[in-house]
Amino acid sequence: MIHPKCFTEEWILLKRDQIGRVDPTLLEKCIYAFELLAQLVTKGLIFIFKGGTSLILLLSEFRRLSIDVDIVCNEKREKIESIFNAVVSDSPFSRWQEDVRMPTRIPKSHFRFYFHSNVNNREDYVLLDILKESMNFPHVQSVHVNLPFFILMEEVWVTVPTIEGLVGDKLTALAPWTIGIPLQEDRSMQLIKQVFDLGELFVHISDFHEIFDSYNVIHSLENKYRNTSFTTSETLQDTIDICFLISQMGLRGGVEDESTRILMRRIRSHLMGVNYHLDDARISASRAALIAKILQKESFPPPFSIVYNSEVLDQIRNVSLTGNLFVLNRLKSIAPEAFYYWYLIFRLEG
Repeated sequence: MIHPKCFTEEWILLKRDQIGRVDPTLLEKCIYAFELLAQLVTKGLIFIFKGGTSLILLLSEFRRLSIDVDIVCNEKREKIESIFNAVVSDSPFSRWQEDVRMPTRIPKSHFRFYFHSNVNNREDYVLLDILKESMNFPHVQSVHVNLPFFILMEEVWVTVPTIEGLVGDKLTALAPWTIGIPLQEDRSMQLIKQVFDLGELFVHISDFHEIFDSYNVIHSLENKYRNTSFTTSETLQDTIDICFLISQMGLRGGVEDESTRILMRRIRSHLMGVNYHLDDARISASRAALIAKILQKESFPPPFSIVYNSEVLDQIRNVSLTGNLFVLNRLKSIAPEAFYYWYLIFRLEG
Protein backbone atom coordinates (compact mmCIF):
# COMPACT_ATOMS: atom_id res chain seq x y z
CA MET A 1 0.00 0.00 0.00
CA ILE A 2 2.48 2.64 1.20
CA HIS A 3 5.64 2.79 -0.89
CA PRO A 4 8.45 0.74 0.73
CA LYS A 5 10.84 3.71 0.76
CA CYS A 6 8.51 5.48 3.23
CA PHE A 7 9.46 2.95 5.91
CA THR A 8 13.21 3.60 5.64
CA GLU A 9 15.07 5.56 8.27
CA GLU A 10 16.30 8.01 5.63
CA TRP A 11 12.75 8.87 4.56
CA ILE A 12 11.48 9.20 8.12
CA LEU A 13 14.33 11.53 9.12
CA LEU A 14 13.79 13.59 5.97
CA LYS A 15 10.08 13.99 6.74
CA ARG A 16 10.86 14.70 10.40
CA ASP A 17 13.00 17.64 9.29
CA GLN A 18 10.32 18.89 6.89
CA ILE A 19 7.48 18.63 9.40
CA GLY A 20 9.33 20.13 12.35
CA ARG A 21 9.56 19.12 15.97
CA VAL A 22 8.53 15.46 16.05
CA ASP A 23 9.97 12.26 17.45
CA PRO A 24 11.02 10.05 14.49
CA THR A 25 9.80 6.98 16.39
CA LEU A 26 6.32 8.48 16.55
CA LEU A 27 6.43 9.51 12.90
CA GLU A 28 7.41 5.98 11.91
CA LYS A 29 4.53 4.54 13.94
CA CYS A 30 2.13 7.04 12.37
CA ILE A 31 3.17 5.90 8.89
CA TYR A 32 2.61 2.28 9.91
CA ALA A 33 -0.77 3.25 11.37
CA PHE A 34 -1.85 4.53 7.96
CA GLU A 35 -0.41 1.42 6.32
CA LEU A 36 -2.64 -0.67 8.59
CA LEU A 37 -5.61 1.57 7.83
CA ALA A 38 -5.11 1.25 4.07
CA GLN A 39 -4.69 -2.51 4.36
CA LEU A 40 -7.93 -2.91 6.31
CA VAL A 41 -9.82 -0.89 3.69
CA THR A 42 -8.46 -2.78 0.70
CA LYS A 43 -8.97 -6.16 2.37
CA GLY A 44 -12.69 -5.41 2.64
CA LEU A 45 -13.28 -4.60 6.31
CA ILE A 46 -16.31 -2.33 6.80
CA PHE A 47 -15.72 0.28 9.50
CA ILE A 48 -15.68 3.94 10.50
CA PHE A 49 -12.24 5.40 11.18
CA LYS A 50 -12.38 7.78 14.14
CA GLY A 51 -10.18 9.11 16.93
CA GLY A 52 -7.12 11.33 16.94
CA THR A 53 -5.44 9.75 13.92
CA SER A 54 -8.49 10.46 11.76
CA LEU A 55 -8.08 14.18 12.53
CA ILE A 56 -4.86 14.15 10.51
CA LEU A 57 -6.95 13.36 7.42
CA LEU A 58 -9.70 15.87 8.21
CA LEU A 59 -7.68 18.96 9.11
CA SER A 60 -5.64 20.81 6.51
CA GLU A 61 -3.06 21.55 9.21
CA PHE A 62 -2.44 19.20 12.10
CA ARG A 63 -0.26 19.61 15.15
CA ARG A 64 -0.71 16.43 17.18
CA LEU A 65 0.84 13.22 15.92
CA SER A 66 -1.43 10.27 16.68
CA ILE A 67 -0.27 6.68 16.29
CA ASP A 68 -3.26 4.42 17.05
CA VAL A 69 -5.96 3.22 14.67
CA ASP A 70 -9.37 3.61 16.29
CA ILE A 71 -12.37 2.18 14.44
CA VAL A 72 -16.05 1.33 14.88
CA CYS A 73 -16.81 -2.05 13.32
CA ASN A 74 -19.66 -4.54 13.63
CA GLU A 75 -18.17 -7.37 11.57
CA LYS A 76 -18.02 -10.92 12.93
CA ARG A 77 -14.86 -11.96 14.74
CA GLU A 78 -14.11 -14.69 12.20
CA LYS A 79 -14.09 -12.22 9.31
CA ILE A 80 -11.97 -9.73 11.25
CA GLU A 81 -9.31 -12.34 12.06
CA SER A 82 -9.30 -13.57 8.47
CA ILE A 83 -8.65 -10.02 7.28
CA PHE A 84 -5.90 -9.60 9.89
CA ASN A 85 -4.17 -12.71 8.53
CA ALA A 86 -4.47 -11.35 5.00
CA VAL A 87 -2.94 -8.05 6.12
CA VAL A 88 0.08 -9.75 7.67
CA SER A 89 0.66 -11.88 4.55
CA ASP A 90 0.65 -8.82 2.28
CA SER A 91 2.28 -5.96 4.18
CA PRO A 92 5.32 -4.91 6.24
CA PHE A 93 3.62 -6.27 9.37
CA SER A 94 5.14 -9.51 10.63
CA ARG A 95 2.38 -10.67 12.97
CA TRP A 96 -0.64 -9.61 14.99
CA GLN A 97 -1.94 -10.53 18.41
CA GLU A 98 -4.79 -9.47 20.64
CA ASP A 99 -3.92 -7.11 23.47
CA VAL A 100 -6.10 -8.68 26.15
CA ARG A 101 -7.14 -6.31 28.94
CA MET A 102 -9.35 -6.36 31.99
CA PRO A 103 -12.94 -6.91 30.84
CA THR A 104 -15.33 -3.96 30.91
CA ARG A 105 -18.87 -3.39 29.73
CA ILE A 106 -17.57 -1.45 26.73
CA PRO A 107 -17.46 -3.82 23.70
CA LYS A 108 -13.94 -2.86 22.68
CA SER A 109 -11.07 -5.10 21.56
CA HIS A 110 -7.42 -4.18 21.13
CA PHE A 111 -4.89 -5.66 18.71
CA ARG A 112 -1.19 -5.16 18.12
CA PHE A 113 0.29 -5.27 14.63
CA TYR A 114 4.04 -5.77 14.81
CA PHE A 115 6.74 -4.46 12.48
CA HIS A 116 10.51 -4.04 12.46
CA SER A 117 11.42 -0.45 13.31
CA ASN A 118 14.13 0.90 11.03
CA VAL A 119 14.50 3.90 13.33
CA ASN A 120 15.23 1.87 16.47
CA ASN A 121 16.26 -1.47 14.94
CA ARG A 122 13.83 -3.47 17.06
CA GLU A 123 10.32 -4.84 16.92
CA ASP A 124 7.56 -2.31 17.51
CA TYR A 125 3.81 -2.27 17.00
CA VAL A 126 0.77 -0.22 16.02
CA LEU A 127 -2.34 -0.51 18.18
CA LEU A 128 -5.75 -1.12 16.60
CA ASP A 129 -8.78 -0.43 18.81
CA ILE A 130 -12.11 -1.84 17.62
CA LEU A 131 -15.40 -0.73 19.14
CA LYS A 132 -17.93 -3.41 18.20
CA GLU A 133 -20.98 -1.33 17.50
CA SER A 134 -23.30 -0.40 14.68
CA MET A 135 -22.31 2.79 12.94
CA ASN A 136 -22.77 5.23 15.82
CA PHE A 137 -22.27 8.55 14.01
CA PRO A 138 -25.34 10.25 12.51
CA HIS A 139 -23.25 11.68 9.66
CA VAL A 140 -20.15 10.23 7.97
CA GLN A 141 -18.10 11.03 4.89
CA SER A 142 -15.55 9.37 2.64
CA VAL A 143 -12.10 10.96 2.57
CA HIS A 144 -9.01 10.34 0.50
CA VAL A 145 -6.03 8.93 2.40
CA ASN A 146 -3.36 11.38 1.31
CA LEU A 147 -0.73 12.95 3.57
CA PRO A 148 2.64 14.63 2.96
CA PHE A 149 4.75 12.15 4.92
CA PHE A 150 4.02 8.99 2.92
CA ILE A 151 3.21 7.87 -0.64
CA LEU A 152 0.39 5.43 -1.33
CA MET A 153 0.85 3.18 -4.35
CA GLU A 154 -2.90 3.08 -5.03
CA GLU A 155 -5.83 5.33 -4.17
CA VAL A 156 -7.55 4.59 -0.85
CA TRP A 157 -10.72 6.17 0.56
CA VAL A 158 -11.92 5.65 4.12
CA THR A 159 -15.17 6.39 5.94
CA VAL A 160 -14.79 8.89 8.78
CA PRO A 161 -17.16 10.98 10.90
CA THR A 162 -17.69 14.60 10.02
CA ILE A 163 -15.80 17.17 12.08
CA GLU A 164 -19.02 17.76 14.02
CA GLY A 165 -19.35 14.03 14.68
CA LEU A 166 -15.82 13.87 16.06
CA VAL A 167 -16.50 16.87 18.28
CA GLY A 168 -19.53 15.11 19.76
CA ASP A 169 -17.51 11.94 20.30
CA LYS A 170 -14.59 13.71 21.96
CA LEU A 171 -16.88 15.73 24.22
CA THR A 172 -18.25 12.50 25.69
CA ALA A 173 -14.68 11.35 26.34
CA LEU A 174 -13.87 14.64 28.08
CA ALA A 175 -16.20 13.97 31.00
CA PRO A 176 -13.94 12.37 33.61
CA TRP A 177 -16.41 12.13 36.48
CA THR A 178 -19.35 10.72 34.51
CA ILE A 179 -19.06 8.93 31.15
CA GLY A 180 -15.58 9.86 29.95
CA ILE A 181 -11.92 9.10 30.54
CA PRO A 182 -11.24 9.19 34.29
CA LEU A 183 -8.88 11.81 35.69
CA GLN A 184 -6.09 9.56 36.92
CA GLU A 185 -2.38 9.36 36.25
CA ASP A 186 -2.38 6.39 33.87
CA ARG A 187 -5.14 7.94 31.71
CA SER A 188 -3.98 11.55 31.75
CA MET A 189 -2.46 11.47 28.26
CA GLN A 190 -5.76 10.30 26.79
CA LEU A 191 -7.67 13.03 28.59
CA ILE A 192 -5.45 15.91 27.50
CA LYS A 193 -5.55 14.61 23.92
CA GLN A 194 -9.29 15.25 23.93
CA VAL A 195 -8.74 18.80 25.18
CA PHE A 196 -6.15 19.48 22.51
CA ASP A 197 -8.18 17.93 19.69
CA LEU A 198 -11.37 19.77 20.64
CA GLY A 199 -9.41 23.01 20.63
CA GLU A 200 -8.15 22.25 17.13
CA LEU A 201 -11.58 21.20 15.83
CA PHE A 202 -13.29 24.28 17.28
CA VAL A 203 -12.38 26.63 14.43
CA HIS A 204 -13.61 24.10 11.83
CA ILE A 205 -17.13 23.67 13.25
CA SER A 206 -19.92 24.54 10.82
CA ASP A 207 -23.05 23.13 12.50
CA PHE A 208 -23.76 22.90 16.24
CA HIS A 209 -26.99 21.00 15.58
CA GLU A 210 -24.96 18.16 14.08
CA ILE A 211 -22.65 18.12 17.10
CA PHE A 212 -25.73 17.90 19.31
CA ASP A 213 -27.06 14.93 17.32
CA SER A 214 -23.73 13.11 17.51
CA TYR A 215 -23.32 13.86 21.21
CA ASN A 216 -26.75 12.49 22.07
CA VAL A 217 -26.18 9.21 20.21
CA ILE A 218 -22.78 8.55 21.77
CA HIS A 219 -23.92 9.80 25.19
CA SER A 220 -26.66 7.14 25.19
CA LEU A 221 -24.16 4.43 24.28
CA GLU A 222 -21.71 5.47 26.99
CA ASN A 223 -24.50 5.39 29.59
CA LYS A 224 -25.50 1.93 28.36
CA TYR A 225 -21.93 0.61 28.57
CA ARG A 226 -21.57 1.85 32.14
CA ASN A 227 -25.11 1.04 33.28
CA THR A 228 -25.52 4.69 34.30
CA SER A 229 -28.23 7.25 33.68
CA PHE A 230 -26.42 10.59 33.55
CA THR A 231 -28.32 13.33 31.76
CA THR A 232 -26.69 15.23 28.94
CA SER A 233 -26.73 18.33 31.13
CA GLU A 234 -24.76 16.48 33.82
CA THR A 235 -22.14 15.11 31.46
CA LEU A 236 -21.73 18.42 29.65
CA GLN A 237 -21.28 20.13 33.01
CA ASP A 238 -18.61 17.52 33.75
CA THR A 239 -16.79 18.67 30.61
CA ILE A 240 -17.12 22.32 31.62
CA ASP A 241 -15.77 21.51 35.10
CA ILE A 242 -12.61 19.76 33.87
CA CYS A 243 -12.00 22.59 31.39
CA PHE A 244 -12.38 25.11 34.21
CA LEU A 245 -9.84 23.13 36.25
CA ILE A 246 -7.33 23.30 33.40
CA SER A 247 -8.04 26.97 32.65
CA GLN A 248 -7.33 28.13 36.20
CA MET A 249 -4.11 26.14 36.63
CA GLY A 250 -1.27 28.41 37.71
CA LEU A 251 -3.49 31.40 38.38
CA ARG A 252 -3.35 33.13 41.75
CA GLY A 253 -6.19 31.75 43.82
CA GLY A 254 -6.66 28.78 41.50
CA VAL A 255 -6.78 25.14 42.49
CA GLU A 256 -4.28 22.73 41.03
CA ASP A 257 -2.91 19.33 41.93
CA GLU A 258 -0.49 16.75 40.61
CA SER A 259 -3.09 15.33 38.23
CA THR A 260 -3.47 18.62 36.38
CA ARG A 261 0.29 19.12 36.17
CA ILE A 262 0.65 15.61 34.74
CA LEU A 263 -1.89 16.52 32.03
CA MET A 264 0.39 19.27 30.74
CA ARG A 265 3.56 17.18 30.79
CA ARG A 266 2.17 14.25 28.85
CA ILE A 267 1.14 15.79 25.54
CA ARG A 268 4.28 17.64 24.51
CA SER A 269 5.98 14.66 22.88
CA HIS A 270 2.99 14.18 20.56
CA LEU A 271 2.87 17.69 19.11
CA MET A 272 4.08 18.62 15.66
CA GLY A 273 5.87 21.82 14.77
CA VAL A 274 4.78 23.90 17.76
CA ASN A 275 5.23 24.08 21.49
CA TYR A 276 2.16 23.57 23.65
CA HIS A 277 2.25 25.60 26.83
CA LEU A 278 -0.15 26.25 29.68
CA ASP A 279 -1.77 29.23 27.95
CA ASP A 280 -2.35 27.08 24.86
CA ALA A 281 -4.03 24.47 27.04
CA ARG A 282 -6.20 27.18 28.58
CA ILE A 283 -7.36 28.23 25.12
CA SER A 284 -8.09 24.62 24.12
CA ALA A 285 -10.00 24.04 27.35
CA SER A 286 -12.00 27.25 27.02
CA ARG A 287 -13.02 26.30 23.49
CA ALA A 288 -14.14 22.84 24.62
CA ALA A 289 -16.05 24.34 27.55
CA LEU A 290 -17.86 26.77 25.26
CA ILE A 291 -18.98 23.98 22.94
CA ALA A 292 -20.26 22.05 25.96
CA LYS A 293 -22.14 25.08 27.30
CA ILE A 294 -23.74 25.77 23.90
CA LEU A 295 -25.00 22.18 23.76
CA GLN A 296 -26.14 22.31 27.38
CA LYS A 297 -28.19 25.44 26.71
CA GLU A 298 -29.33 24.16 23.29
CA SER A 299 -28.66 27.63 21.96
CA PHE A 300 -26.87 27.20 18.65
CA PRO A 301 -25.23 30.38 17.28
CA PRO A 302 -23.60 30.59 13.85
CA PRO A 303 -20.15 29.08 14.57
CA PHE A 304 -18.24 31.92 12.93
CA SER A 305 -19.89 34.41 15.29
CA ILE A 306 -18.15 33.08 18.40
CA VAL A 307 -14.59 32.63 17.11
CA TYR A 308 -12.13 35.00 18.78
CA ASN A 309 -10.54 37.81 16.80
CA SER A 310 -8.74 41.02 17.71
CA GLU A 311 -11.92 43.06 17.32
CA VAL A 312 -13.43 41.54 20.48
CA LEU A 313 -10.71 43.06 22.70
CA ASP A 314 -12.75 46.24 23.09
CA GLN A 315 -15.78 44.12 23.94
CA ILE A 316 -14.06 42.43 26.88
CA ARG A 317 -11.82 45.29 28.09
CA ASN A 318 -14.16 46.35 30.91
CA VAL A 319 -15.75 42.95 31.55
CA SER A 320 -15.24 41.03 34.79
CA LEU A 321 -16.31 37.49 35.58
CA THR A 322 -18.02 36.85 38.90
CA GLY A 323 -18.96 33.87 41.04
CA ASN A 324 -16.90 30.72 40.63
CA LEU A 325 -15.41 32.11 37.39
CA PHE A 326 -13.86 35.08 39.22
CA VAL A 327 -10.41 33.44 39.29
CA LEU A 328 -10.38 33.44 35.47
CA ASN A 329 -10.34 37.25 35.29
CA ARG A 330 -6.55 37.01 35.28
CA LEU A 331 -6.75 35.37 31.86
CA LYS A 332 -7.70 38.71 30.31
CA SER A 333 -4.09 39.88 30.31
CA ILE A 334 -2.25 36.59 29.74
CA ALA A 335 -4.63 34.60 27.50
CA PRO A 336 -7.33 36.95 26.21
CA GLU A 337 -8.76 34.37 23.82
CA ALA A 338 -9.39 31.94 26.68
CA PHE A 339 -10.92 34.77 28.72
CA TYR A 340 -13.23 35.67 25.82
CA TYR A 341 -14.64 32.15 25.59
CA TRP A 342 -15.21 32.00 29.34
CA TYR A 343 -16.94 35.38 29.05
CA LEU A 344 -19.30 33.87 26.46
CA ILE A 345 -19.92 30.95 28.84
CA PHE A 346 -20.61 33.43 31.63
CA ARG A 347 -23.19 35.17 29.44
CA LEU A 348 -24.85 31.87 28.51
CA GLU A 349 -25.11 30.98 32.19
CA GLY A 350 -27.08 34.19 32.69
